[in-house]
Amino acid sequence: MEHALAQIEPAWRAAGEAASAGIDDLAALRQALVQQVLFSAAHPQVMRIMNHEGAIDGPRVRFVVDRFINTLRPGIESLLTRLAAAGRIHPLPYATLHYLAVAGTGAIYANPVEAALLGAPAHPGPREIRAHAETVADLLIAGIKTQPEHIDP
Repeated sequence: MEHALAQIEPAWRAAGEAASAGIDDLAALRQALVQQVLFSAAHPQVMRIMNHEGAIDGPRVRFVVDRFINTLRPGIESLLTRLAAAGRIHPLPYATLHYLAVAGTGAIYANPVEAALLGAPAHPGPREIRAHAETVADLLIAGIKTQPEHIDP
């Protein structure tokens, strides 16, 4: 878990540090969401393990939360606060973003049999994974923006 989670940590750290790096906050959040989906596709076992460990209180779930999630949380909460204060997104609790970004985007890879039964590719390739990542990020951003862009059918 530590090895796998260390691979997604830089994407979320960069999002939390967007303002100091001169990067648009909303663009940084979108990029972190894309990276989270790509990570979930590459490491579906992380979600499977967290689905199990997250349901019971124990040292393993506490380690993951303390070592990875809570170290990044202040930066992401600051990002969300800046975006909401600027009127660019609706106020969004951290836990809501966390579960939408992690569980909501990764379930299709953690549960491949169910996903295939629902019409997802049984063995998605890099282009399909990237397209899914971009679509998910766009949907999440559109859902939290205060003024969603018009999308033509």
